[in-house]
Parts: sequence; structure tokens; C-alpha cells
Amino acid sequence: MSTDQRHLLVIGVGAGDPDHLTLAAVKALRRADAFFLLGTGPEKASPTDLRRRMIDAHADRPHRVVAADDREECTTAVHDRRARRGDVYERLVRDELAPGETGAFLVWGDPSLHDGTLDVLASVAARGTVAFTTEVVPGVTSDSALAARHGFALDRVGPDADGDARINRGACTGTPDELLVPGRSSDAADRVRRPRTEPPADEEAIPVLRVDDAATAVAWYRRLGFVQQWEHRFEPGFPAFVEIARGAVALFLSEHTGDARPDTLVYLRVRDVDAVAAEFGVPVTTAPWAREVELRDPDGNRLRVGTPTE
Repeated sequence: MSTDQRHLLVIGVGAGDPDHLTLAAVKALRRADAFFLLGTGPEKASPTDLRRRMIDAHADRPHRVVAADDREECTTAVHDRRARRGDVYERLVRDELAPGETGAFLVWGDPSLHDGTLDVLASVAARGTVAFTTEVVPGVTSDSALAARHGFALDRVGPDADGDARINRGACTGTPDELLVPGRSSDAADRVRRPRTEPPADEEAIPVLRVDDAATAVAWYRRLGFVQQWEHRFEPGFPAFVEIARGAVALFLSEHTGDARPDTLVYLRVRDVDAVAAEFGVPVTTAPWAREVELRDPDGNRLRVGTPTE
């Protein structure tokens, strides 16, 4: 590479889990003089913050981070958006990267499959206004991360032996917002369809329950029909923070000492309280407003579960 030519690294940084960074990606991060981060406004702050944390963790030489805003790029057709993004890329490479320096774009998944960054850079190079070379560092894709989280092979063909196919669906794989929908099609189909037919809630209140051991708590709440959505730990061995959900009802389970007090009371309204009573072997009591049972989870949190009488 010429010492007076700009060099660009297009680094695949995985599906969202910082641990999915490859050794090649880490080595590339350590070569960059400048990192270019494009954002689309406050609503997209989280992905930008995650890129910054990756840079802070692995870029061990003097460097600078150059942020650019292209929030308007989602309001037009694809070719117009890419032309506008090309203008931004051209300005960044020309004005923010000196000849002989190395700049880096951090791309989700694998740059050859996602994002369009390579196409945009190719269009900028074709303009002839600024000269640079490009090096691509592959990354873990969202489909491979999803397959790993579900524990299945991507080349598997056909249904299970009983003829029932499996659905392995997910979103935000590898992030604290990860949502996994595993299971046979007969069991998981309703959960797969629901996000498509029900509009997402703009606002919601989610109770936080203090637990000593999240895995034990998740197993207990599974008897109530709750399924784990995701788990987050700041570092291996640190306290867990878990979301569980039963349909549209969500709970947070936290091992963090200061998040909630034991003996919290949560009211859960269900269609069939008798099924819950049978599962836990407790009697049903009748109140003016509902037929109810009261349960305690392994950490002493109280759950009053009821079916309205009217």
C-alpha cells in the first residue's frame, strides 16, 4: 500500500454481541487511525454506542472517532439514499482522513452480505474525487448467530421424525434485546404470527423482580407459561438481568441487589386460573372481581393470578 494513499477497513463486527468480534476484526480495530460512525438520530443511539464500546475495548493505539449524521437517508428510494450516503462517505474520507492514514467503518454482520457499505464505497471510488484502497474483514452474520443460539445446523433439511417442522426465529440476536422463538411449528406458530398481527406497544410498564438465581427463577416461571426472551450480563460471572414473557405480558428478573426488594406483589390476569391452580396444587379463592390463586416464586416474590368473574 502506498504511504500517501488513504486506506479503508470495512470491518464486520457481528450481529450485536461484542463477543462475536473475530480475532481478525480485533486486529483491524487496532490498525485504524480514524473510525467513522454514521448515525440516524437519537432513536438509533444504541447501535452507535455499541460500536463505540467495541472501539474503546480494542483500539489500543491513538485514534479518533468521527461521527456523522445521515438521518434523512431513510426517507427516499434506495438509490437516492445510497447516493446521499456516498456524499457523506466521500466527505469523511476526503476531509477526515489524511493521506497515508487508515480509516475504519464498523458494519453489522458480514460486510459482503449486509448494509450496502461496500457498494457505497465503490460508487465513491468511481467518482474519482478521492483515492483510497479498501480491505474487507468478514464478520459473524445474524443468521449464523441465530443458528448457534438455537443450536441447529443451517443445512438441515426436512421436518423432524414425527413430521412436525421446527421454527427457529429470532430478533436482535446477541444483544440485550434478543428475542428467540424456538420449538415445533405446532407450538411456536402462534408466537411467530403474533408480532406480525399485533402492533408493537409504544409504552409499557414492566415489573422488575429481585431473584437470587435467574436460571432457577426462569424454570419456575416456565410453569406459569413464561418463556425467557433474553439475558444480559455486563461481564461473565456478573449478575444476570433477564426478560421473560407470557404472550404480551413481560417481567424482568434481576440478580442485581439494588434493582428491587423481595416480597414484591405482581398481579397476573389470565384466562384460565384453574389451569394455574392445577399446575401448582393450590386452591382457587373467589373475590368479587375475580377467581384467584396466590403463589410465591423461589425468591419470595408474590404473584396473585386471577381470572375475572365478569
